[in-house]
Amino acid sequence: METTAIIEQEVLNLEPEWQKEYARLGNFYAKWAAFLIIFTFPLGILLYLDFLNKDNWLQLWAIQLLPSVLIAIALIIRRLRDFPHEYLVLIMAFGIFASAAHKVAEQDFVFYLLNNSICLIFSAVLMVVKPVFPPIIVIYILIINLIAQKYIYQNDLSDYFARQGGMVLVVGGMVFVMVTWFRYQILRNNFLNSLALQQSYQKLAQQNQIIEQNSRVIQEINQDLTASINYAKRIQEAILPLDERISQALPEYFILWKPRDIVSGDFYWFMDSPLIIAAVDCTGHGVPGALMSMLGSEALGHLVNERDIKEADEILNNLNHEIRRLLKQTETGNQDGMDMALCVIDKVKQEMQYAGAKNPLVYIQNDEMKVIKAENFPIGGFHKSHEGEEKFTKHCIDISIPTTFYLFSDGYQDQFGGPKGKKFMVTQFHKLLYEIHQKPMPEQKQILEQTIQDWMQMSKQRQIDDILVIGVRV
Repeated sequence: METTAIIEQEVLNLEPEWQKEYARLGNFYAKWAAFLIIFTFPLGILLYLDFLNKDNWLQLWAIQLLPSVLIAIALIIRRLRDFPHEYLVLIMAFGIFASAAHKVAEQDFVFYLLNNSICLIFSAVLMVVKPVFPPIIVIYILIINLIAQKYIYQNDLSDYFARQGGMVLVVGGMVFVMVTWFRYQILRNNFLNSLALQQSYQKLAQQNQIIEQNSRVIQEINQDLTASINYAKRIQEAILPLDERISQALPEYFILWKPRDIVSGDFYWFMDSPLIIAAVDCTGHGVPGALMSMLGSEALGHLVNERDIKEADEILNNLNHEIRRLLKQTETGNQDGMDMALCVIDKVKQEMQYAGAKNPLVYIQNDEMKVIKAENFPIGGFHKSHEGEEKFTKHCIDISIPTTFYLFSDGYQDQFGGPKGKKFMVTQFHKLLYEIHQKPMPEQKQILEQTIQDWMQMSKQRQIDDILVIGVRV
């Protein structure tokens, strides 16, 4: 109902345009029809040459020339003083059908009907008038014919309708009314539809122009944002530990770091004295995650370097309080935080400490894989019911024998892909780590990267989260 109302309203809005077009078409057809009648109707006398010796030859000349004379006078008056084309059409109809009503002879019945029918069809094709005018013309035709039959030819009107073509004229008049009505409606509907379509194209072109302008603006904004984020990436990469520094303390290692967006909420942190390495997964990804990562990196540096905290569990406990303080989480209820796996390595004592917030430690010794689970709560985040109760546990691992260990975020194992578009899952991830743990570290990184890439390609998935995997052999 609403759509129909809108369409009807649009048609009403276009009606003034149709009236202009209707006047143009009517003037065009009426003018050329008038000229056609003026110059061709007198030639109709040639059809009556056989009857010019009859007593009514003067009447014949007058009636045949009447349309040309009347229309010529109407054109002159219309040029001097404009009037609607419908009046010109009525004048033409008066002249044409007055002539057609002239019955030359009793035996010329077929010619008489043909003359009337041709005039009706000719007028229906040429006329562009409102539906109210054809009935007026038909009534006028009947009146002219009845007058001619009664007073010129002294015929009985009942006999005229019964046997002399009166009913044919009535039927022809009805056809004429319908043809002119349909022609008017077709012209009107075609014009309105064409105009509506044209306006739709114009609106569409305007909308496309607006879209193109907006697209250019969006593209410029996107370029500016991308440039800013790329600059933020350089800043984020600048605060990450340098490979040369890590390789001096840990010759055998790899770091697979794949941000989902340009910048990452996952980051790795390293300190060579004491020897500490951590894999951290901050709340969010992209720019918000990157901001959290910078906050976490700065807080870790403050705790270890300035406050000289070196125990794995104490680093996480103090970091938990520091993040809450910096984000005013007690006052605001802010829930941002980070998951973390952190190891402190003592090469002299051949011992490694681990503490974790939701991120476990996987290590392999003598071809045996072991997993140390992390605490089931993050660093940061305000949990009123557990406030002050979160304590992280320190786990000590003997590394006097060759040990390969892995720290990671949840991005790798949670990645969708494979033949069925499912998650990679923890079990498959641990199995993969075990299968590659004896290979050189650069090769392990390559295998991990290629495996997750192939996993996403199988079901055409995109990366859904930041990915971070750290492997170390001590």
